[in-house]
Formats: sequence, C-alpha cells, structure tokens
Amino acid sequence: MVLKWKKENSGRWLLICGHENEHMNLKMMQMLIERLAEEGFYEIIFVLLEVHKNKEFVKDVKETLFQDMVISEWKSGKKDDMIKELIACLE
Repeated sequence: MVLKWKKENSGRWLLICGHENEHMNLKMMQMLIERLAEEGFYEIIFVLLEVHKNKEFVKDVKETLFQDMVISEWKSGKKDDMIKELIACLE
C-alpha cells in the first residue's frame, strides 16, 4: 500500500524524505500528517518527523508532545514507570 501511495504521491514523498527541501514548512507538515493519517500510514508520520527533526517547528512539536505525554502518564499514576523508563533511556 505504501508503495502505491508513494507512486501516486511522488511530490509528497519527496517532501517527506527530503530533509533539506525548501518547501517544507509548518503548513506543509500539517497537510502531510493529515494525508498520511487518512491513509493509515502512521509510521510514516514518525519518519517525516525524524527526517525533519532539525526544523524549529518540529523541535517545538516534539518538546510539547513529550511534555503532554509525561503529564498524562503522571496524572494516570504511572510515575514510577516513567522514572524507570527515563533511567533506562539514559543508560
């Protein structure tokens, strides 16, 4: 399915994979994420974010998303799990 989508959306695929593409901006990122989600290509969304991780708006999104997830886990009583996971990531 991904290969068919790639063939039919070659321009979008170049935006997803081209880390130095001058056309990538916040609005383009939003549109790509929406299209990928509509197709069920959730893993490709994370590829997109990783490829463009040096863009300032992606850094901001990752930081905000991380903080929101920590707050959510903290509120749900999973503090100890979060601390263990944090320590494991630092090893």
